[in-house]
Amino acid sequence: AAFDESLPGDNSNLVWWKLYNASPADPTNRITRHLSIAFAAGASYNADKCHLHVRRRGTPVDNLLTFELCANNAGDPGTVLQTVTKNAAILTDTVSFYSVFDWTGTQALVSGTTYHIKVYGGANDTAANHWEVLCNSSGTSSKYSAAGSAWTTSNVSMYYRVTDTDTARKWLF
Repeated sequence: AAFDESLPGDNSNLVWWKLYNASPADPTNRITRHLSIAFAAGASYNADKCHLHVRRRGTPVDNLLTFELCANNAGDPGTVLQTVTKNAAILTDTVSFYSVFDWTGTQALVSGTTYHIKVYGGANDTAANHWEVLCNSSGTSSKYSAAGSAWTTSNVSMYYRVTDTDTARKWLF
């Protein structure tokens, strides 16, 4: 099975990025509506899904968590290639959930080409009611954006796994 991933090797650097509107964006406290991470495909393969470790706090106001696989646009997320939307009825665990974002069909990825994973919550989510995504606090590979258009390098690296098969990785904490 072909895949690209960045997953935790130990638990010492785990942090949650909060996906809701903070005005202005608050990267110090890891709060903004959009978070992305770039990756270069390690092989050419037909990607079928992505796994992210997510959790919800309260009941997100807009009830939606959106995942997008994007092309690269000068180092930022560009054209959306695949989209998956989940709601609170599907992701019921408030502790955490290793969630699969399985899009319709597959997406051809080319070895060495840069792609972006982008995840965001609803426009009306709040500090009490929002989604969070697991990240590495010692990384700087992710970018954040308040509106999904202007991107700034963050102080984290989002964990992810993009794969071509139904094989999931088990998380042991």
